[in-house]
Amino acid sequence: MNKDTFCILPWIHTYVDTTNDARACCEWQTSAGAYTNPQETINLPAFKRIRKELYSGTKSPECSLCWKKEDKGIMSNRELQNHLFADRINKEFLDSLTNYNDFSLNENFRYLYLDIRSSNLCNYKCRFCSLGLSSSWYQYEKNSLTKDNSILNHKNFDKKSGVLSNTVTFNDLQKHIPHVTRITLAGGEPVMMPQTYDILYEFIKQKNFNVKVSIISNTSRLQYNDDKILDLLSQFKEAVWTSSIDATHDAHAFLRSGTNDWNTVFENTKSLSELSKINKNFQWQILSSVGWINLYRYYDVWKSFHNEANQISYNGVIQPPHMQIKALPQRDLKRAYEFYQDMIDCHKGNPSVKWLKRLTNTIKNYLTDPHPNQQDLLLESLKFHTEFDKVRKQSFFDTFPEWQHFKQLVL
Repeated sequence: MNKDTFCILPWIHTYVDTTNDARACCEWQTSAGAYTNPQETINLPAFKRIRKELYSGTKSPECSLCWKKEDKGIMSNRELQNHLFADRINKEFLDSLTNYNDFSLNENFRYLYLDIRSSNLCNYKCRFCSLGLSSSWYQYEKNSLTKDNSILNHKNFDKKSGVLSNTVTFNDLQKHIPHVTRITLAGGEPVMMPQTYDILYEFIKQKNFNVKVSIISNTSRLQYNDDKILDLLSQFKEAVWTSSIDATHDAHAFLRSGTNDWNTVFENTKSLSELSKINKNFQWQILSSVGWINLYRYYDVWKSFHNEANQISYNGVIQPPHMQIKALPQRDLKRAYEFYQDMIDCHKGNPSVKWLKRLTNTIKNYLTDPHPNQQDLLLESLKFHTEFDKVRKQSFFDTFPEWQHFKQLVL
């Protein structure tokens, strides 16, 4: 086993997205094939190949995100998962599962980690999202703002509701549940999905409370019918709630919901903060998706919650490319870099300032290595938001006055 490339995930986990494509993890760059059932899917040719390569020292191209992060000294998903499942990275465990002739897994295979994306059911229509992850985007398909025919013609797509569901069934997972130590529930919006509660109730029924449950939610609701999600989470060994919040007040509505529900989200964060303080097994954190549009608004999120949340981290927007931070001209990147440097100095001594420093370093990287098609990306992005403004009856430049100097580019 080559420790420089080995990843435990293809031995203990399958990521199945809403389109029913199976992958070794959520960061895999291509599909291994369609999900059928746990045993058949884990032995798809692509899974067997990836296990052989990672075991033997080959850097699989599908894992390029991990290799890029590791080259920059950033912890990759591979390194994180190997750390979390370090007790399974040994000869005895691998030998009990693996046929080293073709790297297939035998009947001893059980999921230790579940990452559930049951459907795209969601009440939000974030501007950097798509129909594959949000049923609310269906209205944009109807208005011809996008043309995602691969979703519209998918056999699991409901053309009445816009809901796309994968084929992972409750029965598929039953025998695996006693062995699972970590589960991630996301979507779509997991709090409004009945499958979320089916899974959690089955864990409770089988008395597997010794599991870490992670919820990734827009935090617009904490209840589904009579089921209060926080009451269920409190029964497990450890629970982590990650709120996807990219801006506050009207900017939040612009980027995510399309409606003015910030007060509801803010009130729900109070419940999460309170629970994290009285229950040592519950953590509340915030993960912001940061692109060029909300580059300054991440500071608003940090300022609002850094004394309440256990963590306030960020992911750089990747899709669509025109919303990435690198779409900004150099002068604007320099201005944003100087802004965050000033905020870091202003909050010197605060432990949570490390998250501001990480974003500042990202901006610096784009300053030193500018994108060759920066202007094209920016123009594409401004055109995109102009079209969405007409449908949503919103105004990009009124909501984000810090970008008023770009207005001349769309006149």
